[in-house]
Amino acid sequence: PGWFFLHPFHLPEGGCFRAEADFPVFCQIGLWPQDPRLSALSESFPKGDQRVSKLLINCRDLSYFSSLGASEQSTSESENWDLRQLNWTVETGDRVCFIYEDEEQKQVFWRLLLNKLKPKSGLLEIQSGVLVYSDEMLWSRARRNEGLDANLESKIFETRPWLNGRMVNVMQLVDRVGLSVGLLKIPLEKLQARDQLKAWLVMMMAAKVKVWLVDTLMKQIHGDNLKLLMEWLSGFSGAWVTFKDETQTEEKLIPMMTSSVHLHRDGSLTGPSTTSLTGV
Repeated sequence: PGWFFLHPFHLPEGGCFRAEADFPVFCQIGLWPQDPRLSALSESFPKGDQRVSKLLINCRDLSYFSSLGASEQSTSESENWDLRQLNWTVETGDRVCFIYEDEEQKQVFWRLLLNKLKPKSGLLEIQSGVLVYSDEMLWSRARRNEGLDANLESKIFETRPWLNGRMVNVMQLVDRVGLSVGLLKIPLEKLQARDQLKAWLVMMMAAKVKVWLVDTLMKQIHGDNLKLLMEWLSGFSGAWVTFKDETQTEEKLIPMMTSSVHLHRDGSLTGPSTTSLTGV
């Protein structure tokens, strides 16, 4: 009999899995890889099916407010909450447009998700092994005095990242963004701005990151590189959260977004919604 990869929630006749398993398993049944019944089985779980999604981040009654001085103490009703009893989850495959009204509130939530702040109350749970990164952190932590090739040797990057459902050599990404091989050894800090942006994009697509928080990069990327990002994102197995000020009318990745949420000035969060992406 042949072996094939099976999600535990779909059990064909003759297969077996551990009770309450929350991870894929291998099952042995009387089907060879060329058997047409395997094709029918794989089609029963189309890409993006909610039954195979995995929870990455879980926020429950999450609250945060800046500490007040002794002379500034106020009642709980009048405190200025950055986040107030926020409930939100992020799963694999999510593409979220996160709309905010106040930059300081956005920074607070951003830092909580990056584990740079601790909640005042409630739960913020990031699943074990899930790496959450921001586009800004990726660039700020790069070794600016070294070239892109040396930076890509870091353990945070894949040597064969995914693109269009298959593993490719990282040099294919370099070629796709239009970065010449001769620039790979030039220190990042000495590259022209347009080439720095290309290097930044390559690092993002090659990184072993499961949840991306994105702001600055999306304001700068255009044209063919935006198309490449959308191409890569269509097969990205993790989650992508684009942060957007409520005054911004442009959302470059609207076709890719699966939902939107709105953080209000009173610290409350509304959403997720799939109907307001072209609104607010």
